[in-house]
Amino acid sequence: MKLLILGLILIGIVLIQIYYIKKNKEGFNKSLDNMLEAGEYKWNNREEFSYSRQANKRRNWKKQRKDYWVNRAKADTTQANTIEVNPGTTSWLEMKKIEGFQSIELVNKDIDTGMQMGALENSIKNCRQIESCDDLQEGGACGYCALDEEFRKGDDNGPFAHVCEPKYWTKDAETCKKIKRKKECSEAKDCGDLTGDKAEKCGFCPTTGKIVPMEKVGETYHAMYDDDVCPNYDGLLPADQCASFAKENPCITPYHATGPHNTACLKRLWKNSKCTTDKPYSKTFIELTKIPDYIGKSFNAIGSMMSDTFIKTKSTDIIEAKSNSINCFGDSNNIDVCDEKYYKDGNPHSECLQKKFLEAGCSRGSSEYGIIGNDVKAHVRKMNSYNIGNERYTSDGVIYKGNGSDITTIDDYVTDIQRIYGLASSAENEETRMETSNLCFGKKPPPSPPVKNGDTVTLGPLPVEEGILKFEGIVMGKKNGKFRVLWTKSTRNGIERKREDMSQDDQKRFFGWDGIKPTYNSKLDAFFLPGRLRVISSCSTNKSACKVTCYSKRVEALNKYPRPRDCIVSSWGPLSACSKQCDGGKQYRTRSVLYEARAGGKPCPSLKIEYDCNVEACIRDDFKLDRGVVNAEVSGKSSGTYQTSNSRKPYYGYMIEKKNLNMIPKKVKLEGYVGDQGWGNSTKGLYIRGYKGKDTIFSESLVAPRTYGYKKVSGEWNVNPDNRRIDKILVFAYSRGWGHAIRAKNVSFTVTGVQ
Repeated sequence: MKLLILGLILIGIVLIQIYYIKKNKEGFNKSLDNMLEAGEYKWNNREEFSYSRQANKRRNWKKQRKDYWVNRAKADTTQANTIEVNPGTTSWLEMKKIEGFQSIELVNKDIDTGMQMGALENSIKNCRQIESCDDLQEGGACGYCALDEEFRKGDDNGPFAHVCEPKYWTKDAETCKKIKRKKECSEAKDCGDLTGDKAEKCGFCPTTGKIVPMEKVGETYHAMYDDDVCPNYDGLLPADQCASFAKENPCITPYHATGPHNTACLKRLWKNSKCTTDKPYSKTFIELTKIPDYIGKSFNAIGSMMSDTFIKTKSTDIIEAKSNSINCFGDSNNIDVCDEKYYKDGNPHSECLQKKFLEAGCSRGSSEYGIIGNDVKAHVRKMNSYNIGNERYTSDGVIYKGNGSDITTIDDYVTDIQRIYGLASSAENEETRMETSNLCFGKKPPPSPPVKNGDTVTLGPLPVEEGILKFEGIVMGKKNGKFRVLWTKSTRNGIERKREDMSQDDQKRFFGWDGIKPTYNSKLDAFFLPGRLRVISSCSTNKSACKVTCYSKRVEALNKYPRPRDCIVSSWGPLSACSKQCDGGKQYRTRSVLYEARAGGKPCPSLKIEYDCNVEACIRDDFKLDRGVVNAEVSGKSSGTYQTSNSRKPYYGYMIEKKNLNMIPKKVKLEGYVGDQGWGNSTKGLYIRGYKGKDTIFSESLVAPRTYGYKKVSGEWNVNPDNRRIDKILVFAYSRGWGHAIRAKNVSFTVTGVQ
């Protein structure tokens, strides 16, 4: 029972809800109808509202057409096949522009009564069947409406049975083609729409951005109609060229003369200017399109501005060149501050001098570095006062400084500053070291650690035959307070030359060996005072230390760069017996190898020499005459000391000469004190020769021992087996050339023979 009552209550609630929902809906619909009626009334009564009037007329026209077809269906067309044009039954309309407004309205059109409907229908049907503008006949009853692209019957004002604005209606075949093609091309908005028929009929004007009808004239394409103008461009672009042209000519757009210009255009102009940075003027290309200087300007004007930036990177004003280089290339690394075009008042630019100042090894901390930027001439004068030409020697020591010029070249300045850098550590007097150190480093020179064997040291910059070089090497030994150094590297203008990359001959020419001067860079001494050497790596004398010891460094250097040793041979031995008693024989002298060549030294010379002997014709013994034999002897002794120079050419030091002789020499004895202070192979240093006129009858020699002092040498020889006479004897010291310096003293000789 309770359930029943509960169910009835629920049903009642649902019915009440349905009632109110329906009631509310009816009220809403009624309100909506009232609103619509009120709105329609307001719109229909709005003053000069042409769209409403046209709509009403359109509805009336439809009603009239409906009445027309109803009456026509009832008409007896089998008789006269005509229909009376009665008011309210059949009406003709035409479109006319409302005077003073842009809108169009439909108005009644008067036509003759009694028109034959069969002929009208046929002409309407015939016009509708036209497919081409070429089918429109001059003076005909058909025309074309471009709005719906249909052919219809009508007169010059428009179609009879349709609505078409006059500007879209024509009865002329050529105008039809023009309107039809123009409308078709105008539907293409960009190059991507040029497909199918449009690709054949339409072309793109890059300076206006419009697509218009085109025709081919010769090899180029042009607008088909005169009212389609493509300014500042000769012709149109067909479909196959349109996309590629836009890519290749991004600046040819409708905005080419005023902007804004796209980023592709700006990138192309930037590239053409020969600038390279991807952030011109420190801006992105998107930011570049918005800067005031580019707004309202043609792309040609912007291109000229960009090209002008590149041109200014080559300005003779270094500040202008640098700022434009940063804008153009992103940096100013292209600027050579030492280029002669930046010279001012006869001197290199201050930035060039500052660069060379630092490259020489001097410091930014020096007050002189700042002076360069403020007073170039004062700085140049100060540096040039230490020119090598001002160096002179007096009883009080070396004077390094003199008057300086305030005009310089880059090469002269580099020479001066490198000299100042070297004097800061190598000058013989403390005053010069202090002054040059302040100029170069802005502080006192640090005390150099004492030099010892095995240390790695530097020397220079030092002017030698090659130029101004800085040398680096290992101290190998000490003698009389000076050190001998095995140079392992040289530096010139930042370019290194290492001994390990050189041949033995080049090592001789450019570095020499410790204690031996090079043959070419002869201004590089063999021994050096410790004040001229700067220790850059000190070796350890502790054999247990982890560091490389001084001894091991020297041994390693000797093994890595051994001195070349030429082949050493003995003196010539005595002559052998003649192979014949007469009629021309042979006799020999030989010598042996004492030391083979090593480490690239010169190979051994010939070990055997051959002479002619007994060249007289053989005669019978009974034709020989006994002749009396008278013994003869000549001797001599030198006075003083003789020394040859260490030069490239052979040198003769004449010591004893005996003239006006007339004898047959048979035995020669020579002795004296001799020494060779050079390097390389041992060489003959003391000679004795016998002459007949200019002919040499005999020649003997003694090898000069390798020593810085003298050693006694002597020799005896049997000579002149041909019994030839002599008229002069000469004793001399001899140096064969580069690397040898022969000294001799207390030399004597004796030559015995017969008259």
